[in-house]
Amino acid sequence: MRKSILRQLFISFVGFGLFMGVVFPFYADFFVEWKPGMLVWFAVGCLVAGSSIGVFSYAITKKVLINKLTKMSAIANAIAQRDVSGRCIIKSEDVIGEIANSMNTMSDSLGEFVGEVVDISLDLSNVATDLERQAHSTQNTIADQREKFSQIHEQLGSIENSSAQSLHAADQSVSVLTKKMKTMSQSINVLVSHNNEITSLLQTISQITSKTTILSLNASIESARAGEAGKGFAVVAVEINLLAKRTQETTNQILEISSMLTKDSAEAMAALQEKTTQNEDMDVNALQQQINIAKLEQANAITEINDKLKIIESLSIQTDQDSQATLSHANTISEKIEMCVNIGNSYKR
Repeated sequence: MRKSILRQLFISFVGFGLFMGVVFPFYADFFVEWKPGMLVWFAVGCLVAGSSIGVFSYAITKKVLINKLTKMSAIANAIAQRDVSGRCIIKSEDVIGEIANSMNTMSDSLGEFVGEVVDISLDLSNVATDLERQAHSTQNTIADQREKFSQIHEQLGSIENSSAQSLHAADQSVSVLTKKMKTMSQSINVLVSHNNEITSLLQTISQITSKTTILSLNASIESARAGEAGKGFAVVAVEINLLAKRTQETTNQILEISSMLTKDSAEAMAALQEKTTQNEDMDVNALQQQINIAKLEQANAITEINDKLKIIESLSIQTDQDSQATLSHANTISEKIEMCVNIGNSYKR
């Protein structure tokens, strides 16, 4: 048999009434002289009266007290079913009233808490959306960088071809040196033109890197707004900022090398023009040696530019991976936030 407080209360009331029905005849026997046979009937009447009082006392207690507790139980069940809109309307200046007020306070506090959770979840959802947008923007920027790298590689290939043609022209016989020098001059002009295009592309990469730095700063700000949930994004944002700085430094180094390449080409061009105008008096061996030195310096510069471009490409790949991780974290947070909002909205307030 299951335990029941009401059953125990009923048995207690009836038991106490029967007990009084048994005790009262003995107590009355001290003061009353009984007619023959009346004591038995008086005892039976006391038992009936005691049990009746017990039953009536239980009924009154149930009506006055238990009904109130039943209302409290209904409110508690409603809260368990995520309905915090109900109120326990019981006014009593005793412990029952305190319990009712406590339940109302609990219901109000739970409703406010759920509302705050929903509001915070919506704010976090906006932050996660911003992080997703910034991650997509970073990926688009990296894609633009890769396209620029491809163009730079093509231009470097053209420069290498031009350098090879210029070196081949320098090895021709003395009899056609003047004509070849003009051809070399044209090749150097092409080389200078390609070098200028590389410089323009590098400036574009520098602008893209600056944009990446700004995006990483925005990501740091948004991760700070996200609080505890945005700590993972803060680390990724710092890494992207560092990668952007390294990319900017490498780009500046390439610009310096490109500037040296332009300077060497200009010096070679000036030397060719001078030797062309003074063809009769020129020292062919010395001129060829000067050209070979210039071409060797250009080849070294091209090799160094290729090395720097590989470093930048590696940094871009790492930045792309970090942005993908950021996007993945942002999507995960969005899913969790949506779950919180759905749970909060499931409460009736």
